[in-house]
Amino acid sequence: MNWFRLKLDDKLNKKPRYFFLQTLLAFVSLTVALALLGIMGRKALVAALGSSLFIGFLTPNSYTARARNMIGSHLLSGAIGLGAYHLLGLLPGTQTTLIITSSLAVAASMFVMVITDTEHPPAAGTALGLATGGGWVSFLFIVASVTVLALLKHLLDPWLADLV
Repeated sequence: MNWFRLKLDDKLNKKPRYFFLQTLLAFVSLTVALALLGIMGRKALVAALGSSLFIGFLTPNSYTARARNMIGSHLLSGAIGLGAYHLLGLLPGTQTTLIITSSLAVAASMFVMVITDTEHPPAAGTALGLATGGGWVSFLFIVASVTVLALLKHLLDPWLADLV
């Protein structure tokens, strides 16, 4: 317990104002994005969005928090996941086919992110979410949501610091 308190105090003592402010700004930004765009049952994609929010607001100066990475990676990975979903419709509908197609979508999105210089780990979740049950509306939802978050992060950038 004492170690936990010391560890917590050490991190909070560095930039206490930023911890509370950035958590609040992340909450407000996600609330705005979800209110504007709606959740509509896209649980896997909302998980990827939450991970992008973490990177964007708690490590705002990191390479993977750049708008190019956040938006580009979800756009590319989403397209790959959507393509895998449509490919799945052409193949025999077995559990093994779903597993292989979904895994291939994630691996392909990782490869494409690296070669296009748009690495952003949460986008692999977008590829998986769309490969296992995607559609154009879901694709547009994740790209629009991440774009709104990247814009809000850019506007709030003067008040953000790296906390991790």
